[in-house]
Amino acid sequence: MLQECTNIKHTADAEHPYSDGLRLGDFIWIGGQYPIDGETGKLVEGDIKAQTKKAMENILCILKNYELNADHLTRMTIYMTDMDEYDDMSSAYGEFFHNIYPTRTVVGVNALPHHAKIEIEAYALDTRALEVLCEEDCCDDDDDGFCSIGV
Repeated sequence: MLQECTNIKHTADAEHPYSDGLRLGDFIWIGGQYPIDGETGKLVEGDIKAQTKKAMENILCILKNYELNADHLTRMTIYMTDMDEYDDMSSAYGEFFHNIYPTRTVVGVNALPHHAKIEIEAYALDTRALEVLCEEDCCDDDDDGFCSIGV
């Protein structure tokens, strides 16, 4: 059964038919997030770094509703209106991750809603059940750092 994440404070287009996030089992799909300020419902002004940061913060807000964080992100698709800003976007994006980065595709587009410079969609996996199992004594003892449960 799908679990919908709706009525999130930062959604500027509440009248349009979409969900910010959908969950099916341990999989979470997060619809494209724009750099919209939750307080004002308006596009965050500023450069690509500021807009990237806000779009990522909106994704983290959705993940928080599922009691997850950036460590659970597995796949990102980033749409940008100016590929010349790729390095600046990537720099701001990288600040949200510490050890492992999700897979990522960046696509150049002509325009985005709200005249945004960026839109980011994300996919996450709730790994908490597996993490609990791996903390028990039933995992590999070969020190390779991988849990073999379910493999």
